[in-house]
Amino acid sequence: MLLAGTRARVRVNGFHTRDFSVASGVAQGSPLSPILYVVAAQPLAARMRALQRQGAVGGITLPGGSLAPPSHQHADDTSLHLRGLGDVSVAWRRGVLQWCAASGSRASAAKTRILLLGSAADGHSDGFVHEGSRVSVVARTEPVRHLGIMLAPGEAGVRARAATF
Repeated sequence: MLLAGTRARVRVNGFHTRDFSVASGVAQGSPLSPILYVVAAQPLAARMRALQRQGAVGGITLPGGSLAPPSHQHADDTSLHLRGLGDVSVAWRRGVLQWCAASGSRASAAKTRILLLGSAADGHSDGFVHEGSRVSVVARTEPVRHLGIMLAPGEAGVRARAATF
């Protein structure tokens, strides 16, 4: 509603195009952008917390014994922190895809990666496609870039971080 009726022009080689209607999105640098993103993304975080509270998805236990939040969001990147592969199916179907349907957003399984750590990685050294979500699970030796930092378990992680820094 805040952006209804927005129009724009493009400047190319010093010339402006005719104005046109902007059907979706927020202009880069717009002061509305951060607040609109928070308003749109907050329901996904709330849904993930509800699924964790209901026991529908297992959480990661922190050293003090409490559960880690099931998701973190930074700009338009979302990380889900789940106990195992069974939780991924539930989180994808009952969290991410429902949020997409409600918000008009799209999640791309092709651009999403699952990184298994700890006991969840036992018996999974090669990469494969997770059946419940169609998301790729990376091999133990393949690093994943998250917010500009290369992550991987064990020695692969040490090498990836050294190459980054």
